[in-house]
Amino acid sequence: MIKTIGGYEFKFVEEIKPQRDENGNVVTDKFNDFKKPVHNRCYDEYCIFTAREAQGKSGVYALYIDGILQYIGSTDNLAVRWSSWCYGKIRISNCYKEGGRSTNCCINGEICKAAKEGKRSELYFRETIDYKKVEKEILNSQKTPLNIRK
Repeated sequence: MIKTIGGYEFKFVEEIKPQRDENGNVVTDKFNDFKKPVHNRCYDEYCIFTAREAQGKSGVYALYIDGILQYIGSTDNLAVRWSSWCYGKIRISNCYKEGGRSTNCCINGEICKAAKEGKRSELYFRETIDYKKVEKEILNSQKTPLNIRK
């Protein structure tokens, strides 16, 4: 499958499927014992996932939830970005206002929420060495509710 976003073609990578228990429920982590102030993109619960088909290539990626474009991002290594080292597993330190990773929390939290609601999360990718330039061009032309606009 191919999607055109901002004039660029993106290839379907895979559906992001959070881990589920033996009853089919999404396995979640909940943090409620914060030792420091948290950022405003902290969610009540997070899931665990890995994009198994993602390769270690640089480019721009797109997250769709239920067929609607939600987020555009760029990376020098798609496999790492969508692994349990980044979006796929949230640690309590990601939630802290100082030194946290608000985008990681937001992406994971939305995928978790979508999975619990029976919605489909899909990852698309465009390989490019000019990933920062392409990301900026696309963000200037698209509405993506999960991207923070500066």
